[in-house]
Amino acid sequence: MAAASQRRFPAWAAMATAALMMSHQVGGKSIRDALFLQSFGAEALPRMVMAAAVLSVLLGVFGARIYSRFSPARAVPLSFLASGVLQILEWRLAETSPRLGAVAVYLHMVAFAAVLLSSFWLLLSEEMDPVQAKKRFGRIAGAGTTGSVLGGLFAANWPNLAGAGHETALVAALGLIHLLCGLLLLRAPHSRQAQRGHPALWVSPRKVLRAAPHLRHLAALGEGRFHATNDPFDVPQLVVQ
Repeated sequence: MAAASQRRFPAWAAMATAALMMSHQVGGKSIRDALFLQSFGAEALPRMVMAAAVLSVLLGVFGARIYSRFSPARAVPLSFLASGVLQILEWRLAETSPRLGAVAVYLHMVAFAAVLLSSFWLLLSEEMDPVQAKKRFGRIAGAGTTGSVLGGLFAANWPNLAGAGHETALVAALGLIHLLCGLLLLRAPHSRQAQRGHPALWVSPRKVLRAAPHLRHLAALGEGRFHATNDPFDVPQLVVQ
């Protein structure tokens, strides 16, 4: 029993998920922009960016409530699975209604995918103690960087792989990547502490931010840096600094 209670979240699962997650992010950015610009043009892009930012904030608040009721060990993998299913549906929507599909893919990639990136780090913070985190976060970030490079190469060569007229199928491929992320996180062993969660100790993020103005400034800085660089691995590094 003692050994079971001290089970550790495996580094290979975190590294594989980080690589897949970042390949999804980079590949998704390319198809997101391509679909939207083809359907609406560059003049509509600022309004879309603002709408996606608002949705990202709303999903962040909703996610905080979800994680207060269910442990990240359960909620985060299911969120990745839900994202994968949604992207497969978005692929079908983009095939039948390109304009609606372009909007759905854009909102998904900017808002939902961004929340999932933050949720992944939340899960790791629950699974790893500070000593583990110090040893492993660098390797996990390195795996994510490798995934970014592979995702860019994958997106650049997708027309050659899928053939002409099948560019939107990249959205379905991205959905499969998130499904794989969800399965990896779901099947990896979790610590008992992370599985139980801490419902009795949970405090509303709104109350925490209201009581600590410097955290509001840090959150705003992290959000701005994320949207400016589109690199979610900068955010945990910023918090550590």
